Amino acid sequence: MREDPALAKINRVLVDGERKDAFPSCAVVGLPRTTSDHTPLFLRGGLEERKRHIFQFETWWARCPDLEGVIRESWEASPGGIRGAHKVAIKVRRLKRVLCGWGRQAKANRTREKRDPTELIKAVDLEEEGGPIPITRREVRGKARADIESIF
Repeated sequence: MREDPALAKINRVLVDGERKDAFPSCAVVGLPRTTSDHTPLFLRGGLEERKRHIFQFETWWARCPDLEGVIRESWEASPGGIRGAHKVAIKVRRLKRVLCGWGRQAKANRTREKRDPTELIKAVDLEEEGGPIPITRREVRGKARADIESIF
């Protein structure tokens, strides 16, 4: 061992761009020293499998008046030239994708309606322009109007 050891901590790791692109989730972690004056390094991460999103039908979707139209439009769109079980599988996959997007948008609309009663009133009025709406939606609109009147 040297008489005058250099007690410097090197906190850099060199990695070329190709490796960094191939393993974007890797990280280097310094482990505690034991008897040596060297810090062992641990390479954490590596190839991570992408987590699959499991489709889940939300119960509240059934109360949305436009759900049936969204499903019908997606299902009736023909995948063209494909027959049998493969055609059904394509339709199911497309319906899943459409419902996930529609569900995100519907959830955002509901959140906005809950924060702002005027938005809820506008949404119900718009639904009513398209045809009859369930009595529960009319009751919700009436409650929102009462909430606004109580504020002012």
